[in-house]
Amino acid sequence: MRIAFLGTPEAAVPSLEAVADSTHEIAAVVTAPDRPQGRGMNLTAPPIKQEAIARGLEVVQVSTLRRPEVQESLKALSADLFVVVAFGFILPPEVLAIPRMGCLNVHFSLLPKLRGAAPVQWALIHGHNETGVTIMQLDEGMDTGPILDKAVEPICLEDNTQTVESRLAVKGAALLLEVIGKLESADIKPQAQDDSQATYAPKISKDDARIDWSEQAEAIANRVRGLTPRPGAWGLLGSKRLKIWKVSVGPQNSAECPGVIQVAEDGSLLVNTGSCVILLDEVQPEGKARMQAQEFVRGYRPRSGDRFE
Repeated sequence: MRIAFLGTPEAAVPSLEAVADSTHEIAAVVTAPDRPQGRGMNLTAPPIKQEAIARGLEVVQVSTLRRPEVQESLKALSADLFVVVAFGFILPPEVLAIPRMGCLNVHFSLLPKLRGAAPVQWALIHGHNETGVTIMQLDEGMDTGPILDKAVEPICLEDNTQTVESRLAVKGAALLLEVIGKLESADIKPQAQDDSQATYAPKISKDDARIDWSEQAEAIANRVRGLTPRPGAWGLLGSKRLKIWKVSVGPQNSAECPGVIQVAEDGSLLVNTGSCVILLDEVQPEGKARMQAQEFVRGYRPRSGDRFE
């Protein structure tokens, strides 16, 4: 089949690689515009664009799919199928109607669970022990289209969003090729989602990323895992934001108010929570590099009794 691939971040690259290495033809790769990134705010191409250029594929960059001229350019690709993986833009009805075989989406959850923009992050924040990937046909709703296939992926205690997403990207790419093959031979039957079982995974807000130290220690640890590496869980220590990259749940009960820190003799940094203490393993002060908590203690000299706001 002739396929237009719509995607943007690193998580979409395995699916592009799988389709590009198959017998199908890629009409074009559609992605978001280059954006400033890093401390120098240098204009940087999305990972999908970089992969497409390396493979000599045509690249189309769009900031919206609602303009008539953009929709006409997509029609001109004469694609049989659109494949959408972490694209970042909602496909309006006019675009959904373009390919004769519809639009497939690789979604990183077991739909109808965790519909929305941040399914992996919320799976970890909620403490789920498994998630998965779903291949679905796109419709006008938010991840509400018929399901074509699913695959389950376990979540380990050591996982964060990056590790889970990386595995789902690879698993999703393999499943995508299987589904495209079955779709081409009409050997697949779409299954409607049970809306009564739906849960949601909205975009992470600034408030979602701030740690509430009165929560149970396990819940705080899950929030840190779910927000690593982006956007990063954080707390205010004094007047400065401290990004929390990695934590461990301590064995002893908390004797102080939530948010109060303890500096151990070996330089370890512990924080009281609503249950037991949390050990901060890796942190990042404002404007500085990521570091071990002991390095932070040596350089910034927090004292026992100081408190996260």
